[in-house]
Amino acid sequence: MMAVAIALPTGSGLTSAVCAALSLSRASVLRQRAALTAPPRTRPPRAASSRALPERERDQVLLYRFRCFETHTTLA
Repeated sequence: MMAVAIALPTGSGLTSAVCAALSLSRASVLRQRAALTAPPRTRPPRAASSRALPERERDQVLLYRFRCFETHTTLA
């Protein structure tokens, strides 16, 4: 039923009447309609943490963990 109310033309003036007849929240219909027409939201890339390992050290840790995982899975 929400889809019917959302599909109404924006400036028709029927949104209030249709929402009342279908027992829908007019605010929810308007919010959904706005979300369909709005451009997708994008977030700026996050800055690296000051506690993050340098790239080389991170690669060494990941390689060590991978080798430990291989060792434990092949013994079982």
